[in-house]
Amino acid sequence: MNTSFVYDSPVTGSRFVGRRHDVDILRNLLSGGNSTVVYGEPGCGCMSLVQQTLAQMKMQTPEMIVAEIDFSRCRTTEDLLVSFSDGLLKACGSSPSEYREFVQSGLAGAHFVFDQDQFDAHGLTVSMNWMPDDVDIMKTFDFPAFLAEQKQAKLVILVRQFQNVLFSPDNDAILDAMEKVIERQDNDYVFIFTGSRFNRLREIFDVRRCFWHIVERIIPSDVNPDLIADFVYHNFQLTGKVLEKDLVVSTAGMLRCNMRYVNHLFSIVDSMAKGYVNKGTISDAMRIMLSVYTPHFFNAVCSLTDFQLSLLKAIVHGETRFSTAGVIDRYCLNSSANVKRVKDALVKKELVWFDEQDVPHIQDPLFEYWLRQEYFAL
Repeated sequence: MNTSFVYDSPVTGSRFVGRRHDVDILRNLLSGGNSTVVYGEPGCGCMSLVQQTLAQMKMQTPEMIVAEIDFSRCRTTEDLLVSFSDGLLKACGSSPSEYREFVQSGLAGAHFVFDQDQFDAHGLTVSMNWMPDDVDIMKTFDFPAFLAEQKQAKLVILVRQFQNVLFSPDNDAILDAMEKVIERQDNDYVFIFTGSRFNRLREIFDVRRCFWHIVERIIPSDVNPDLIADFVYHNFQLTGKVLEKDLVVSTAGMLRCNMRYVNHLFSIVDSMAKGYVNKGTISDAMRIMLSVYTPHFFNAVCSLTDFQLSLLKAIVHGETRFSTAGVIDRYCLNSSANVKRVKDALVKKELVWFDEQDVPHIQDPLFEYWLRQEYFAL
C-alpha cells in the first residue's frame, strides 16, 4: 500500500521529517573520515537519519560504496567475523570469482575461505575452516582497508545491531582490534555503528568507553512537533482530509515525537477518516494501535519480579530518589541495596535508562503510556 506514513522501515526523502541539522553533522563527519555511532531510544529514527545521510552522500559521490552488515543473528566470534567479511564482500564484489580472489588476497594467512557449496546453498561469500583466533580477528577488521584500496572508492561500513558483539566470548579482543583499525584509518573508509539495544550500546561506548575520542557519538535530536504537524497536515490534505494541527502537536507530544509510533498512529487515522478528523478519531486509532502492542507490553511486565514492577510503578509516578526511606516504604522496595539491584535489572531488560543525573527514563513512549493509562491506571 502506498502511504506517506511509513513505520515498518527507515524513511528518506519527503517522508523524512526534521533533523536536517543532524543530517548535516553526520554527513560532515563521514565526509571528513570520522567514524560514528548513532543510537537512541528504540523507534526514535536512527536508521532513517543514517539512510537519509547516505542518500545525500551518494548523490554527491556516486562512486561511494556502502557495505551494510547486520549482527542481529550473531552470537559467536565466528558469526561476527563471517558476517562482517561477507557484508564487505557483497558490497565490493560481484561474482564468485571476485569473491574468491578477494578472500585469498585480502584475508590471506587467516582461516577464511571461499566455499562454493556454502555460496550456492546460503549465499555466503566467505566461510571459516577452523576455529577463529586473534589473527582472524585482526585480519577481519583490516579487510576494509584492503577493499577500499582495491576498489579505489570511498567505503562506508554500516554495522547494524552492533551491541551483539558483547555476546562473543572474545568481545574484548574484537573491540580492541576495531579500535586499532579505526585509530589508524584514513579517509578511504569509515564506520557507522547502530543498534536497537540502547543500554548495551551505552555500555560499550559510555561505560566501557570503547572507541573513546576516536568515534563520534550522535544521539538524534528531538523532532520538532510543529514539523510533524506540517507533515501530517500536508499528507492528509492530499487525500481530501482535514485535521487541526494543534491536535497533531498534542498527539505527537504524547508519543514523545517517536516517529515510528507517530507514523503508525496516523496511518491508522488515515485509513479510518473520510473527511474531518476529530479527537475521537485519534482516540479510536490509539486504541487500535495499543491493541497491537499490548500483548508485547503485557509479556514484558509479566517477566518482572514484584520489586522490579514496584520500581517501574515508582518511575511512572515520577519518583527519582528511590533510595529514600519514604519511597522505599511507599513502594515496598525493601532496602537501598535492593533498589540498586532492581535498577540494574530494569536496565538490562532494556525497559529504562538512567541519565548522568541518575534520572530514570522509560525507553518506549507507548509502553509508558500503556503503563500509565491501562496497567497502573493512574
